[in-house]
Amino acid sequence: MGSSTGHRVDPQYLDRRRYAFATCVHAGSRALAGESSAHGSIGWVALTRDDDDHTLQWIAVSCDSNPFTEVTLDATTVTATSTLGRIWTFPRDNPQQVKITEDPACPWPKPPQAVVPPAGDHPGANYP
Repeated sequence: MGSSTGHRVDPQYLDRRRYAFATCVHAGSRALAGESSAHGSIGWVALTRDDDDHTLQWIAVSCDSNPFTEVTLDATTVTATSTLGRIWTFPRDNPQQVKITEDPACPWPKPPQAVVPPAGDHPGANYP
């Protein structure tokens, strides 16, 4: 995850290089979330000032989150939901302390269960 502060963001930059799928404004700040045009598994979340310069406060990029399609913003956190079924909760003032949890609306895939033969059967039997 990368982080940067205090830089001006060209509003067209996100449109050209990264696709913004979601945005949310709260108390003079704007959160944006989306995907990279480079690869479908790359997702990003950014916090900017909601001013004429769109001053970047920080940006987080994940190579394996999948795109972020929802974002919310309040006084203390930026919360983004990925298409992989994860909710990323970033403290606004310390985004490196992100917490990643399962989205109850889209649970993580469960691995297939192994078929265990009944006791006493021989190992060469065919099981479904």
